[in-house]
Amino acid sequence: MSLANNFKRLEMKFLSAFTNRFNFINKRAKSFFKIIKSIFTQHFTIMLIPHSEKKAINFKISFFGILFMTFLSVASITGLTIAVVFATNANQKNIELATTVAEANNKINTIETAMNSIHQQAVNTSRIKNQHLAEMGINNNRSDITENDDTASMSLEYYPSDQLKQSYYADYTKKLLEDMSNDYKVFANLLKKEKEILQKLPTIWPVERGIGRITNRFGPQPDPFNRQGWYLHKGLDIADRRHVGVLAAADGKIIEQGFDNVFGNSILIRHNYEFYTKYAHLHIAYVKAGDTVKQGQLIGLMGNTGMSTGNHLHYEIRIGAEVVDPEGFLFTNK
Repeated sequence: MSLANNFKRLEMKFLSAFTNRFNFINKRAKSFFKIIKSIFTQHFTIMLIPHSEKKAINFKISFFGILFMTFLSVASITGLTIAVVFATNANQKNIELATTVAEANNKINTIETAMNSIHQQAVNTSRIKNQHLAEMGINNNRSDITENDDTASMSLEYYPSDQLKQSYYADYTKKLLEDMSNDYKVFANLLKKEKEILQKLPTIWPVERGIGRITNRFGPQPDPFNRQGWYLHKGLDIADRRHVGVLAAADGKIIEQGFDNVFGNSILIRHNYEFYTKYAHLHIAYVKAGDTVKQGQLIGLMGNTGMSTGNHLHYEIRIGAEVVDPEGFLFTNK
C-alpha cells in the first residue's frame, strides 16, 4: 500500500506540474495574441488641414490597412522597376542593332571607296604608261582607261624597242599592279565580311527562285473573313501555286514548328540580334524545333492551311516582341 500511495502522489504531482505549465503557456499565448490583435485593430486618425479656412479633413485607418497599403506600394514600385529594366534592355538591343546597321553602311561606303581607288589607280597607270611610251618614241594604238570607264583592265604590251627600255617599263608597271592587287585584297575581305553580316539578317526573298507576288501588305487591312471589319496585318502575304519552296530568310535556329487553327502549319526561327521570322499556312514543314538552318535553306512548301483564303505564305519579321514591316528588310528582294 505504501508503494501504491507513493506512485499516486508522484502521479498527482506530475499532473499538477504539467497542468500549471500548460496554463502558464496558454496564458502567455493569449496575452501575445491579445497584443497582436490590439495592434492590428488599433486605428489611427489622419487629419488634413488646409491653409484656407475650409473645414479640416480627417479619416481613420487601421494598422492593418497601413500594412496593406505599404505592401501595395512596395509591389507597385517593384513592378515599375522591373518594367523599367526590361524597357532599358529592349532599348539597348535596339541601339546595338542600329550600331550593326551603321557598321554595315560604313563597310559599304568603304567598299565603294576602295573600288573608286582601284579604278583611279588604273587610270593613273594608263597615263604613266603613255608618258613613258611617248618618251621612248613609241606610238600606243590601243585604247586607254579613262575616268568614265566602268571597269579597269590592263595588259602588259611588248613593243619593238630597246631591251633596257622594255625592262624598265615592265618593272615600273609591275610595281603599280602590285599596289592595285593589295587594294583588290582589301576589297575582297570587305565583301566577305559584308556577306557574313547579311547572312545573319532576314534580307532575302523567302520564296525559292524569287517567284511569288505580294497579295497583302503589312499594316491595317480589311478583314478577309469579315468584310465589314479591319485588322492589323502583322506580316506580308506572298501568293503563288501550291508546293512552291519556302526558304529561311537568314541563318538561325527553329524554336517553334507545329499546327494551329489560325496559322496552320507554321515555323518560327530565331536569328541573331533578336530577330525572329515566321512562315505560316505551309503545306508541309521540312524542319523541326531545335534544328539549325542557313540562309536560303528550304524549310517547307507553300500551302493553304489554317485560316487562309488561298494558297500563299504569311511571312513575319519581329525584333524582340515587336512586329515590323518585312519589306523594309528585303535588301536583296528577288
